[in-house]
Amino acid sequence: MIFRKIELDDIPAVRPYLEKIRTRIMDTTLGEILMWRDYMNIHYAIENDILFFKARYTDQQLSYFVPIGKDRDEGIKRLIAHCRENGEKLRLISVSDEELEWLKNGYDIKETAEDTIDADYFYSAQDLRQFAGRKYHTQKNHINKFINTHTDYSFEEINEKNISEVISFYREYTLNYEKDSAFAMIEGAGVFEVLENLGKYGYFGMLLRAEGKVIAFSLGETVNDTMFVHIEKADKSIPGAYQMIVREFANRYTDDKVIYINRGDDAGDEGLRQSKHSYHPIALLRKNIVELEI
Repeated sequence: MIFRKIELDDIPAVRPYLEKIRTRIMDTTLGEILMWRDYMNIHYAIENDILFFKARYTDQQLSYFVPIGKDRDEGIKRLIAHCRENGEKLRLISVSDEELEWLKNGYDIKETAEDTIDADYFYSAQDLRQFAGRKYHTQKNHINKFINTHTDYSFEEINEKNISEVISFYREYTLNYEKDSAFAMIEGAGVFEVLENLGKYGYFGMLLRAEGKVIAFSLGETVNDTMFVHIEKADKSIPGAYQMIVREFANRYTDDKVIYINRGDDAGDEGLRQSKHSYHPIALLRKNIVELEI
């Protein structure tokens, strides 16, 4: 099995597989793999109509994703043969609970562990469209304050006519708000790449203006019944800007077929954790690490 580093030009080859993923975990969406490909050193291979990914996870151990294709069992057999041939452990990452049960029923497992930092926050799309009920009292207050403060505001789909304004907004955002850390720098580079190659990524996106100026934007993709929010940024000095873009993004891009929203993990950041909990997820999607006996 021959692996190669994944790049933007490989999107046409891998997209058909990733559009049919069975898990609702964000890690195996096209956007997540591309945005973090350098950070995790992600390589891919396609063999017998099965897509394979390997990466160096955050602990720098060589790891693989669960094979993606019609025959996952054939994929696991090929990974076992590959690891035996190369003297490697078969360590699988970002394994959903459903995939873990499947592996337990068919393979000898040497070790399992839960990735306690990277669980995805998973929401009802209807909840985020409506902010209904007492539990969303805070979000509705922020939105009401925004509407009462800004009489001239609008939402627009992001396109070639306004993308330069979004890039300018994000450049200013990074100067004002991004933390001076290696992780923040990697994320920033990924966001700029997405904005400059939006057509290749295939994201849909929306911006929020107030008094003619871009103050927030969000970008995502949909796979099956779930919308994945990959990027969401707003001017933190403007109360309600985040709540406005969250609600309108859900209203614009979910419906009776797209009924869930995955807003990603919190990367161990306490502020981000509090923010994601404030929108009341219906579940935290666990990600397991599994080492198979080979």
